[in-house]
Amino acid sequence: MLPIPRPIRSALLCLLLVVTAGLPPGYAATEDSSTLPKVVIQLRGVPQFQFAGYYAALWQGYYADEGLQVELRPGFTPDGRSVSTTAAVASGRAQFGIGSSDILVARDQGSDLVILNSFLQWSPFALYLNPALPETSLRSLREMRFHDPDLSAQWHEALALGLSMLILPHELTITDRSAFTGFQTSDALLGSVLSTPWVLSDQGIPYREVRPRDYGVEFPGDTLFTSRSLVDRDPALVERIMRASVKGWTYALSHSDEIAGRLAEEFPNAFGRASAVTINRSQIEKVKALTGWPLVKVGDINPARWQAVQETMRRLNLVHTPLDLDDFAFDSVRLEQDRAKRLRHGLTLGIAILSILLFSAGTGAWLMRRALLQRQSALTQAEDRYRQVLDSVPDHAIFAMDAAGIITNWNDGAHRLLGYSRAAVLGRPVAEVVRGLDLLGGDLVPPALSSGLHLVPERSSGQGWLMRADGSRFWGEWVLSPVTPQNPDDADPQQLPGYVQVIRDISARKRSEDRIRFQAGVLDQASSAIVATDIVGRIVYLNAMARRVFLIGDGVAIGRRLEELGILPRLTPPDRPGQPEQREVTAHRPDGVEFPALVTSATIDEAHTGDRYIVHLVHDLTERKALEAEVQHSANLALLGKMSASLAHEINQPLNVIRLSAEGCLLRLDQGRLDPTELTERLKIISSTAAGLFDTIDFMQVFARRERTADLPVPTVTFDLWHSVDAAIATVSEEYRRSGIRLEVDRHELPALGHGRPRQVEQALVNLLTNALHAVADRPADTPRRVQVAVNAPLPPFPRHTPRSLTISVADSGPGIPPAVREQVFEPFYTTKAAGKGTGLGLAISRDILRAMDGDLHALSSPDLGGACMVLEIPPAPCHDATSDDLHHITDGPGASLPGQPHGHVLVVDDEPLARTEIADGLRHSGWLVSTAHGGHPAIALLEQAHGDGNRPALPPIDIVVTDIHMPEGSGVELAERIAEDYPQVFVIVMTGQPQRGSADLEGLGADVDLVMRKPISLRELDVRLHSLMETTIDDDGDDSGEENSTAPQHSPAD
Repeated sequence: MLPIPRPIRSALLCLLLVVTAGLPPGYAATEDSSTLPKVVIQLRGVPQFQFAGYYAALWQGYYADEGLQVELRPGFTPDGRSVSTTAAVASGRAQFGIGSSDILVARDQGSDLVILNSFLQWSPFALYLNPALPETSLRSLREMRFHDPDLSAQWHEALALGLSMLILPHELTITDRSAFTGFQTSDALLGSVLSTPWVLSDQGIPYREVRPRDYGVEFPGDTLFTSRSLVDRDPALVERIMRASVKGWTYALSHSDEIAGRLAEEFPNAFGRASAVTINRSQIEKVKALTGWPLVKVGDINPARWQAVQETMRRLNLVHTPLDLDDFAFDSVRLEQDRAKRLRHGLTLGIAILSILLFSAGTGAWLMRRALLQRQSALTQAEDRYRQVLDSVPDHAIFAMDAAGIITNWNDGAHRLLGYSRAAVLGRPVAEVVRGLDLLGGDLVPPALSSGLHLVPERSSGQGWLMRADGSRFWGEWVLSPVTPQNPDDADPQQLPGYVQVIRDISARKRSEDRIRFQAGVLDQASSAIVATDIVGRIVYLNAMARRVFLIGDGVAIGRRLEELGILPRLTPPDRPGQPEQREVTAHRPDGVEFPALVTSATIDEAHTGDRYIVHLVHDLTERKALEAEVQHSANLALLGKMSASLAHEINQPLNVIRLSAEGCLLRLDQGRLDPTELTERLKIISSTAAGLFDTIDFMQVFARRERTADLPVPTVTFDLWHSVDAAIATVSEEYRRSGIRLEVDRHELPALGHGRPRQVEQALVNLLTNALHAVADRPADTPRRVQVAVNAPLPPFPRHTPRSLTISVADSGPGIPPAVREQVFEPFYTTKAAGKGTGLGLAISRDILRAMDGDLHALSSPDLGGACMVLEIPPAPCHDATSDDLHHITDGPGASLPGQPHGHVLVVDDEPLARTEIADGLRHSGWLVSTAHGGHPAIALLEQAHGDGNRPALPPIDIVVTDIHMPEGSGVELAERIAEDYPQVFVIVMTGQPQRGSADLEGLGADVDLVMRKPISLRELDVRLHSLMETTIDDDGDDSGEENSTAPQHSPAD
């Protein structure tokens, strides 16, 4: 350090006294904090994370460190009315307030307000629409009814949004200003993304969110402001509030969880019923996004944005006077310049005194000159090092300008990026070198630079197209910053030393962002719902259709798991990346509606990060399922119409046999020559023929149902494939006979026992035989016209053949099916027949039927006949299968009872006297004790007599009840329910003429019955079933080691 001569030290001391005397009173000493009046900051809402920075400054003591006593006043009065922050500050009730566009309106109306810091760079305003409205262009705002809960600043933004859609303010309609309870009287609600979604969700009101920012309407958010009178009267107080608030916001954004938790703890009832913890924590990321943290300086004011808002509000006729940004925004730099000006006045007086002393201080001046030379040398070296540092940044153009916009420095990165050398640009105006295409609004450099005016702008930034020296263009991002003088004493108060501008090429990033926006727009136009999740199942993307199908928005779904939302079941990722997998699932909406959906899932690996995502394409199958059911029903009815001649033959033939056998028996009885053996044989013929006739009628009932045949809950049984083949041939034989087509059957004597649904196999065979008939019917007369049916015939190898399965093949000598379309023929409505000769549904329905019983249907070529060969695959019968489709072959009973001892007590309930008598006589003949009743009510009376509480019941205990369903005096359903409740030890057998599956009466019985038997009833089969139930009772008694018979379990598994 250089020694300072004593005369100079004395002169400097005098100068310091003069300067101190010239300073304003506010700079002489710091006021005692205890004498300060209370400072009130008027908030614009209830205590929440939206105002976290101010509470953090209060709780962390930043206001106290500045000597301030601060009260943070909520934005609502005790009776619930909102407080106007601009009116509170203008009237003096508060020194500071939080506002946005309402500051401009109040200033235009005469309140001289000054903005200090913009802590929320963007407004949290959002528009909440009735989700029932169609998702059309926002130009439909003109027809909407707005609910405005007295939020004037938000209404300004709604008007601006309408103006961007060329909708004038008077065209927007406010219908309600009362408390919002739903979209009954309005279509849109003005709200905030920070709290409104929680309020609506808490009330159970669905909504759709629209942010004006997404449509180019950008208003500033929460901004700290005060009055001009306070700025002029006590600027130091204003600066202290600003410094402490900036510190508070910096702390709140860095320790968001801590501040959110304390807000919830300090103000637990701020949101009424809603959880303060949940709402405050939900605002953290939203508030950070609105502050621009950490990219944007905390509290930074963007003058261009305020100027744009002023212009928008002027166009809306909300303000009328022009905005002077220098007067509107608090400028600490200008205050510093004012202080520096006063300081220079004091220095002038000191220099006058000092000049006298300097005359005798030549030696000291020489020393000072030498120090200045050394400093200049150091500055030169520092400038060289600074230039080297700038030149070492290859991908950024960095250059400096003086206050007039003349380029004074130019790094190598600027040469590479813009194409101008350093020698070519130094000394030239920046407007001649850096040329931009103003496509986004805003200037690349302040316009005043080119006009010679001196401007003191704030730091600004932007993006846009820039031109190189060779005429090519690139998308650049630029930042322009004014250079702050290190020593205000040496600076001209009318201008800054200069500017520094940084430009970089972000064309690649711009292309990627444009591509992403384009792809998102394309996906939003898709007609299927698209849901993307990460590898652990958290949702990362929903397209527009997914939001409509599942009635959820991005704010609710993003980041949550599929299982948590409950819209889809747990979906496992596809086994192989890049290979989509399809599955049918049941999807759910938040309103509880279920619908069938086809989900196609695929994994996608992100190229840059390597992260893996799963994309689910969800298609609502509700209409398709309904159409398939209706189509199959129509096809079944059409096929029944085609089979009418054959079905008439199937019905008339057994009726003829029954009539002839019965009249033959009567004739022989009249003649007295009918022996018992012959009578027995003829009655067996009548019984078996009636059973076959019933099967035909049952087949027609099931075939004509509206439900998909494959979906009917018909049980699978073991059956002989030849029985189904014979039944199908009998159905179509009449049509074959009339057409003159030869139907060959490659028959062998060995049984082919399969496991499935024989009636549905017959239906599929009828379809195939009909198709084969049509295929050969149009063949020329001189060519063979043959159709061949075979069971388990040798077949050439074919794909997807199931080992050990049984086969039925239907081959024809028709034109065959080309290999290219063999899979297409199984698609609904695909047909190779001429127009009007086929629906294209037969093969699709047949394959559906067979796959429902674990079988399949294949299309091959016939090596023998040259045409098509359709192969049905049927699962083989399992080993030791006791279930049989043909119960008419039962010949052996369970054995005779002991002499004089009945097998058990059976109660027969039927309103048809003949049926009741025949069943009772048959069972008595088989060794059963039988009682009868003609309805449910008399049957209950008999049960009460047999199981009464007296010492000696009037009837022996009843073991089994055999009942009809529909009876005038008490139905079988009521009887079964009463027995299940009061007599659980009694077995119940129901007799019905309805189809066993699909009947509403039978489905309503549930577990109240033990067995359902179809009419006509076989007495032998009934006897077998009764013995089977009694054996179950005996087994249970043996297992109970001597317990009473009445405690035996009631029901065996239903047959």
